[in-house]
Amino acid sequence: MDGANRSHRVTFSSARAVGVDRELARVVTQYGNPEAYAAKLRELGLSAAQVRQLLARQIYVERYIDYKFRPTAQSNPPISKLL
Repeated sequence: MDGANRSHRVTFSSARAVGVDRELARVVTQYGNPEAYAAKLRELGLSAAQVRQLLARQIYVERYIDYKFRPTAQSNPPISKLL
């Protein structure tokens, strides 16, 4: 890897299993019960492992966007709010 690419290396961690588990539980509840969720997976031709991988990737991308575009400087409140 050359120096230019190294400077753009991501400095945050990938999605942890607990985060994926939490998001997966939220998705399953949207279908009302695990059986309805499993039926939807069959309809879409997805395995549980593929869904976990998609969720992990989504969490990773959301973290990257937050990391990359979150304002790094905090401004003080306007002076009028302090008076």
